[in-house]
Amino acid sequence: MKLDKVTSLNRQPAKEIEYGSVQSLVDDQFVVHSQDDIFMAKRAFSCVVNPEVGDKVMYCCDDHQQCHILAIIERPAHQNATLAFQGDIAIDSARGSLSITGKEGIQMASAESVTMVSDNINVLAKKGLINISDVAFTGEKATSHISSLSTFAKSIDTVADRLSQKLKNSFRMIEGVDQTKAGDVLTTIKNLFSLRSRQSAILAKKDIKIDAERIHMG
Repeated sequence: MKLDKVTSLNRQPAKEIEYGSVQSLVDDQFVVHSQDDIFMAKRAFSCVVNPEVGDKVMYCCDDHQQCHILAIIERPAHQNATLAFQGDIAIDSARGSLSITGKEGIQMASAESVTMVSDNINVLAKKGLINISDVAFTGEKATSHISSLSTFAKSIDTVADRLSQKLKNSFRMIEGVDQTKAGDVLTTIKNLFSLRSRQSAILAKKDIKIDAERIHMG
C-alpha cells in the first residue's frame, strides 16, 4: 500500500479524565463536585461499584456535557462496597473454578428462587439451621451417619415397600393407642417375653396354641 494514497482521518482530541468527589445522590444520578464546578453525572456501565457520598471519583464528560463516573479512586469513610447492576449478571469461568470467600459471612437472597446445579455438592459446617415451610426431597439413595438424632413432629407418615431396623436397645412410650394391622406377625425372642396390662384379650377365630415345658396360670 502506498502512503501517498492513504487519507488521514480527522480525529477528535481525547476527552480529559478529571477527578472530583460525590456530594449527593439524586434519583439515579450523582452530584459531583470538582475544583471548578458542581454537576450531575451517571455511573458508567463498566463502573460496577456503586458510588457513595464522599467518594473520590474519576469522571469524563462529552461534548454534550453528559458526564459519567468511570471509577472510584478512594473511599475515605470506609472500605465497604456494593456491586450494583441493572440487568442479569453471569460470571463464567470457562476453564477454571470460582471461589467466593467471606471471612465474616456470606449471604444469598432472592425474591423468587435460588437454583444450584452440580454433579457433587459438599456442605461443611459446625452448626446448621434450615427453616423451610414446605419441602420435598427426591432421590435414589440416602445414607446418614448421625451420633444423636431428635425429631419433634405433630404427624409422621411413612410409606415403604420394606422397612428394616437393627437396634441395640429400643424404648417406646406411647400415651394413647398403639395399633398394628398386618397380614402376619412373627415375633422371635431369645430370652424373656413379658406382657403386663390391666386387661388383656386374645381373640382367635380358630385355634390358640400354647406350647411350653411348664405353664402357670392364676
